[in-house]
Amino acid sequence: YATAVGNLIYNYSGGKFGGAYEFDGNSSNYILLYDGDLDGGINSYPFTMSAWVKKKDDGNAGDVLYLQNEAGLRINASGNAEVHADGSSVGGTADLTGNWHHIAGVFENATSKDLYVDGEYITALTASGTPTFTSLRVGGTSNYFNGTIDEVAVWNRSLSASEIKDLYRLKEDKYFWKVNVTDYAGNNNESEMREINLTDVLGIYYCKNLTRAGATYTLYQDISTNGDCLIISN
Repeated sequence: YATAVGNLIYNYSGGKFGGAYEFDGNSSNYILLYDGDLDGGINSYPFTMSAWVKKKDDGNAGDVLYLQNEAGLRINASGNAEVHADGSSVGGTADLTGNWHHIAGVFENATSKDLYVDGEYITALTASGTPTFTSLRVGGTSNYFNGTIDEVAVWNRSLSASEIKDLYRLKEDKYFWKVNVTDYAGNNNESEMREINLTDVLGIYYCKNLTRAGATYTLYQDISTNGDCLIISN
């Protein structure tokens, strides 16, 4: 289950995809995904966490998704994504504030935790120890998030690097669409999820190296030259 605690604001059009909750950095406002052992939830290694985040540049750290303040994902005071466990953390160097970014953490075992940002592997944390699997929060345990968090997901297994890249790009040339409607009384209804696949069509206007495996190239103008012009290298 999930319980919104405090005075969180749900913005029906402010998420990465549709609506999302907005957090203000207040310690009274967070989402409790579960409190106590959840049957079928995270209760041991391995597990994976991910979310789309858009953090405000307020100069403070913000927890994104955390197990009992002991293991999880956060944005530090410098705007860098971090994976945290057992009092230790490691992260990237890019400032992620002000824009949407996808972050993911793969918690393989007590000594292996990998951080991914926007589908790319960033670094690994080798701190030893096992967190307390009793409480899972979105938006804060000790450092409360100021910004918007969307598309929170948790798996009770390790996701591969390719699976995490697919989460970020929703698989190349694959898109998902649904309709969300809310009336003035707050009644909400959603359509089913629809999958749309688009054919990869690349235009050829000049001599070039054709490198995209599985792509369809369309010749948009005549090309006349001496020697090699269109080279297929993949």
